Amino acid sequence: MIGVLIADDEYWIREGLKTTIDWEKYGFYIVGDAADAEEAYELYQKLRPQLIISDIRMEKTNGLDLVSRIHNENADTEFIILSGYQQFDYAKRAFENGTFAYLLKPIEADKLIETIEGVRDKIHEKRRIKESLAMMEMQLPALKSIFYNDFMNGGEEFLKGKTQRYNIDEVGGSFVICAIENDKNNDEVCATVQLFSDAHEKICDFWFDGERYYLIINANEEEISKFALKNMLLELNDAIKDITAVDSVLGISS
Repeated sequence: MIGVLIADDEYWIREGLKTTIDWEKYGFYIVGDAADAEEAYELYQKLRPQLIISDIRMEKTNGLDLVSRIHNENADTEFIILSGYQQFDYAKRAFENGTFAYLLKPIEADKLIETIEGVRDKIHEKRRIKESLAMMEMQLPALKSIFYNDFMNGGEEFLKGKTQRYNIDEVGGSFVICAIENDKNNDEVCATVQLFSDAHEKICDFWFDGERYYLIINANEEEISKFALKNMLLELNDAIKDITAVDSVLGISS
């Protein structure tokens, strides 16, 4: 259910909006109402409605200023602005501030229903996108580890296959992925690898999948030689060994 806050300086309009339609039937519920923009802002802070229906002209602060104030804090809040004035400047300002709809009074029930259905669909779509992004973020560590392992085994041929499959322009230059595994991984080892990565500008990325560390290293011939790469990894091995007293297993992609 989507929470709705109604703001209008006329009591009968606030009550009319509450009773004109069956809000719950369309997936909404009224969280409260306010007689002016300041009261509306205070209720917004407490109740965090996802939709605010506001009159454009009220005492103290007008509806457009309310939209701007709240959108500066939370761009996801949706607004429907009500007005008794069919003036282009008002409507233009409303839409520039991110208002979903600008409705003229008196509000017909059918038009209100059509509008809130559009708002509902927009809010649900934003929720779906957020949930998808959150799921992708949760899966990213596993996907990244799979990619690194595949690259370790397939090298640049694997990368070329991926760029061709997804129609991605190939990036010039060469790079390698190095895997480092130590039987005594702990927070101190992780911090050491992180500091080592930060200290070497040729290391483009650093990742730990719970078992091993991965480094993506810029390996252009003019940037770093195989000898320099080997010395870099031996230096990292020594740094880890100082902590664990155990040599690490090192692997380099082909």
